[in-house]
Amino acid sequence: MSLAKYKLIHIIIFCIDAFICVCLLTSLGYFFHRNGYFPVHYFVAFLMYFILFVSFAISFFTFLRTHSYTSYIISLALSTARVLTYLIMLVTFMTYKTLPQEDRQFEEDPYRWIAYRKVLLIFLAAFVITICAAETVILLRHYSKQIRGRIQSQPITNDIEAN
Repeated sequence: MSLAKYKLIHIIIFCIDAFICVCLLTSLGYFFHRNGYFPVHYFVAFLMYFILFVSFAISFFTFLRTHSYTSYIISLALSTARVLTYLIMLVTFMTYKTLPQEDRQFEEDPYRWIAYRKVLLIFLAAFVITICAAETVILLRHYSKQIRGRIQSQPITNDIEAN
């Protein structure tokens, strides 16, 4: 694929990730405003996903500006950490005790409503993991070529002779 296609796909994936973070933060705000009580494990998982996304964005934009190998590796590590955090969020939803008589309407408790729909959780997980996997593949294929090209274009110096 060409450079323009990789960049376009990565921009689309980045926008989807940003949308997911905005949705998580909006749902947190809505739940706090409406109910006041929020399960701690959801709060921690949502907050970690947001922190990892912001950290990834900062390290990736640093990489784009400086072409630093370190920021590239940090971007890959944070992208992987986001996938793991999303899997932890999925597990917290899947392990929620579901009793048939407690099924709620979406307007009453959206998180419990989602926890009762396991198929929806699996589809959401598949979608987000696909997005994160595509982002990782783009990072590995496209941007590693930039790093390799930059390293190969640098002159080889012998540090022993220079001193």
